[in-house]
Amino acid sequence: MKLTVKMGKPKGELSSKKLNKPRLNKAASKRSNRPFDPIIAVRCESMVKIFQSRYRLIITLLFFVAAGYICLTQIWILTKILSKLETVLVEKNIQSKNLVPPNFSFCFDIMRFLNTTKLFKNFPDILKRTIEEQKAIPYLKNWTLHQIIAEHELGEKFTLSMLTVGELASNMLPFAAIMDKCYFLTSSLTIAPCNSSYFQTYIFNCLYCFEFTWFPGGRPNKPSPSFNPKGLQTPGYHDLRLLDMHLNLSLVSGTNEIIAFAHQPGRIPWKEESDLLKLATPASTSIVYGLTYAETVKINLGDPYPTKCTDENMKVKASSDHSCWHNCSANQFSESTGFYPRYSIIRDGGDKKILDSYHKQERYNSLINKLQRQCVQKCGRTECTERKFAVYTLYNPSRFSPNGKYVVIHYAPPSYNPRSYQLMPAFGVGLYWASVQNIISFLFGVNYHSMFCFFADAFHNWLVSLYLKTFNGKSQ
Repeated sequence: MKLTVKMGKPKGELSSKKLNKPRLNKAASKRSNRPFDPIIAVRCESMVKIFQSRYRLIITLLFFVAAGYICLTQIWILTKILSKLETVLVEKNIQSKNLVPPNFSFCFDIMRFLNTTKLFKNFPDILKRTIEEQKAIPYLKNWTLHQIIAEHELGEKFTLSMLTVGELASNMLPFAAIMDKCYFLTSSLTIAPCNSSYFQTYIFNCLYCFEFTWFPGGRPNKPSPSFNPKGLQTPGYHDLRLLDMHLNLSLVSGTNEIIAFAHQPGRIPWKEESDLLKLATPASTSIVYGLTYAETVKINLGDPYPTKCTDENMKVKASSDHSCWHNCSANQFSESTGFYPRYSIIRDGGDKKILDSYHKQERYNSLINKLQRQCVQKCGRTECTERKFAVYTLYNPSRFSPNGKYVVIHYAPPSYNPRSYQLMPAFGVGLYWASVQNIISFLFGVNYHSMFCFFADAFHNWLVSLYLKTFNGKSQ
């Protein structure tokens, strides 16, 4: 007997038909039953493309706006840097073919160089005031009248306040009175004698100065001699001296120092006090000094840079060989006040007096500052090519004891070529435009050449189209 058992399906098990049949809700079944509309598809596709193109356009515009803002900001910063007109000093290695020596000046206290015997004879009032001062001040009773005049403050008090420059110069000891020996080196490397005619006299800052000019009588139009530097360094010529001068200071009472400096012919370094070398002259002792100099050449920039250099000297009747700035300031000061300022360089005697004290000059500081501003407008601040000379000693001075008080000065040629410097713009116009091009190239990928080609092609195409339109219009 066979038993037949019917096995039923488990409740959790689904049929394959139900598993494969997708479950759709009513809305989905309705959409699936809709027919395909190509117009709607095209519209959707075009809207997507429009959105993508606008999105790209917006991004591109934002990029160019940001790049343009950055570019303009950087150009503005560069323009501000350019407008500051900052400069840098660059050293140049320039080998000079010939050595052109400067002029050498030697200055003494003006009171020490007065011929007091002649002064008292020509101006009895000064003698009278000196005697009265000697009686009034106890410590002057043991002083001689010559010592009182030679004393700096007292001498200025009695003389500068009473004498004009012309009267003062006529009562000075002549340079020939202290000149014992003098020799100088010629351009042919031979030694030639010199005398007081080779020296020009001038008054500077209440100093009585003598300028060695290389030629008798000054002869300012004749250039200074030039030397071949190799010839000066030839073996056997290493002891050559440009100037060898022996001064007898026995007649100049109380002189305790000589101020020595080098300068261009007729151009006294009245502002560069650091370039002045003071040579001590001990009492009753003779001394030998070995000196040389170092030259520095500086090339300045013209307007609009702060140096505002100019090589055009203003013509001044009294002293046309001085620098424009000094002539302008000193001469206008003397015309306004009737006095020469203490810093004035006076080569010719005049009918004006020198301010006899620094305290009086302080009263005119506002006038001096005003004149300086006016002279800057006329003359510029500096010369375009400045030559400065610094004097220094070669060795320690040696002393000797002859009969009298002597000072021997040897000037040797410089050991080095002039040091040359040129003032350059720290950020010039060329660097400015190069920096602008770098910014434009970095942000936009173009340079001046490509921009020029683009605008040139555009202009050329515009001209061609304009010509064709005009030609076609005439032919019709």
